[in-house]
Amino acid sequence: MKLMKKNSIIAIFSLIQNDKILSLWPYKFNLMYIVELSENALTTKLEIKNIGTESFSFQALLHTYINVKNISNTIISGLKDKMYTNQLIKEGNQLIKEVDEEKKINDESDSIFSNIENEINVETSERKISVK
Repeated sequence: MKLMKKNSIIAIFSLIQNDKILSLWPYKFNLMYIVELSENALTTKLEIKNIGTESFSFQALLHTYINVKNISNTIISGLKDKMYTNQLIKEGNQLIKEVDEEKKINDESDSIFSNIENEINVETSERKISVK
């Protein structure tokens, strides 16, 4: 479904269980992924509702990808004191605490930060992007 809102467009993607899905995942649920695109922002929201009688747990792995021309000119701020895992090291499941206020990316990086609720800023030589 596509909706228009003043100065933005909204797309709603939904997944509702049916016999095929119930054969793969035996829990009743409704899922909506809402994407809003405006002139200066991309906003996403994932809503999952259990409509059955059995409880279930799940994970949603949503990734933010930002196109940059030169990674060595990229600075990330807003992660100080946040915990992460570095997927590039052998012990990638070890939690590490970010100590820097600003993190300059100089090399290949694959870090997973969890439970980030504050705004993160990504600054390149071309632009500054806020991720909320």
